[in-house]
Order: sequence, then C-alpha cells, then structure tokens
Amino acid sequence: MSSATTCRQCGEPIKSRHPNVFCSRECKAQAQLGPLTPCEVCGAPFRPRRRTERAQRVQRMCSPACAAERMRLPEKACEWCQGTFRPKASKTRFCSKRCSTRASGMTKRRPKHVTPKGYVMLYLPEHPMASKRGYLLEHRKVMSDLLGRLLDPNEVVHHKNEVKGDNRPENLEVLPKRDHDRIPKPPPKPITCPHCEGLIGVSGRVRTVVAL
Repeated sequence: MSSATTCRQCGEPIKSRHPNVFCSRECKAQAQLGPLTPCEVCGAPFRPRRRTERAQRVQRMCSPACAAERMRLPEKACEWCQGTFRPKASKTRFCSKRCSTRASGMTKRRPKHVTPKGYVMLYLPEHPMASKRGYLLEHRKVMSDLLGRLLDPNEVVHHKNEVKGDNRPENLEVLPKRDHDRIPKPPPKPITCPHCEGLIGVSGRVRTVVAL
C-alpha cells in the first residue's frame, strides 16, 4: 500500500511504499548542502560549508576576505597628525611608527637646552621657523622678534662677541650667509691635559680629545 508524502526540498509529492522525505538523490544532496544565506559583509548569497545548524549560525561570511573585512576595526583619527587610518588593534593610537615616536618624545623634550656647540635651543613647535622636531634657535627668535618678521633661510644671526649663548639683542646682527662665511673664525681654544694639566694646542680639525 503506497502513501503520498511531499519532498522536503522541492515540495513535489512522493508516492512510495516507504515514507521518504526527498523525491530524488539530487534533492537530498541539495538539502544536505544547506540553504542559501546572505553574507553579512557583501550581501552575496552563499551556502555555508559546515552542515550542522550550530556551525551555520557561526559562519556568516561567504569568504575569508569578507571575514577579514568584518574583523577590521573602524577608522579613527591619529592622535599626532590627525590623519584617518584603520587600526589593527583597539588600543592603537597612532597611524605609524613615526607619529608614535614623535608623540612619545613630546613629553621628554626639554623646553630649553644648550647644544654641544653652545647654542640655546627653545622648544616652540608652533613657531613658523621651528624645525621638524619643534626646536628653534633662541638667537634667531630674538632677531625675528626684534625685526618684526621671519628670517630668511639664507640669513645668519652672528654673535659679535663669539659667545654662542649670549643672545642679547645688542650682541646679535643679521648677515647674509655669504658674508657670514667670510668672517675669520677664532682660533680653537687649547685643551688641558688630564695628566699634567698642561695646555695642548689643537687645530680646527680636532673635534674631541680622549684621555689615555
């Protein structure tokens, strides 16, 4: 005695002695693949490769590329250059290592210090004549404020008494670089011997003397 049932996949009636849920092998194979599911990223329909219902709920993207796109964090602004970038981690604050290094150095930079050559440097990152690191020579700032304009890169501020740290306005004058290079340089100061405390005359080519 035959009984009429309906195929679970295509809905066609099935007439068989034994109760079946599919009318053919094709419908059975199609049902085992699972229904088409829209991708959460690109919206394209796809069949999850995993067959269990629990795994199908986990697989919501059609490809590894869409899965990686969904895992990417939203864009944010760099705390140093204010440029937009997509961070790789939620705690990332800067768009590049360069911005991170600059930002970490801001807290360690001194507002005023003297270079090994005796020049006084000021940390003024907002000044138009400041370097990329945010520093500005004090004597150039003094002359710029005195003249009421920015100094040209070819203009050199000369110290009249040859003391690099003496940045009084009366001790400074602005010269073209060509004229400043023609000024005879003072002879190098002698170095004191660390053993006998005698004076050692050096030439202009000597930079440092190491005690033996």
